[in-house]
Amino acid sequence: MLGRAVVTGNVDEAANIGPATDPTKTGTYYGYERVWNRITWGVSVRLRVRFRTRHELE
Repeated sequence: MLGRAVVTGNVDEAANIGPATDPTKTGTYYGYERVWNRITWGVSVRLRVRFRTRHELE
């Protein structure tokens, strides 16, 4: 909010911008990460880790 207050010069206006921009940023980030996770450029092998139980180690 401090950055918005500096840009707008008004704390009240900066407080009103927050509820609109923050969900937009969160949604954009979420969508971006979902899409990027599906891209397989340069991925040759996916590492699968299987943890052994204590019984299997004995």
